[in-house]
Amino acid sequence: MFEAALRPFRRACYGVSLRMRVHLRPDRRTVEIAGRRRVAQLLAELGILPGTAMVIRGDLLLTESEVVEDGDEVEIRAVISGGLA
Repeated sequence: MFEAALRPFRRACYGVSLRMRVHLRPDRRTVEIAGRRRVAQLLAELGILPGTAMVIRGDLLLTESEVVEDGDEVEIRAVISGGLA
C-alpha cells in the first residue's frame, strides 16, 4: 500500500530511474528489467506462460492487466498443482 505511494518520491530522490527487480521462484534467480509494462507482457518477455505463474508485489497478487514499473520489486512463483494418485 505504501510502496505505491513511495514510487514517485523514490524517483525524485534518486534522480534516476530505478530498474524493476524480478525474483523468479523456484529458480532462485533475480533479474532487473527497465521500463513500465503490464504483468502479461512481463511474463511473455520472460518466456513464462500466464497460467503457470503468480506475480506478487509486496503482499498483493497481481493480475495480468496490472502494471509494474521501474522501482517495483516483484516475485514470480511457479504454480504447482497436484492430482490424484
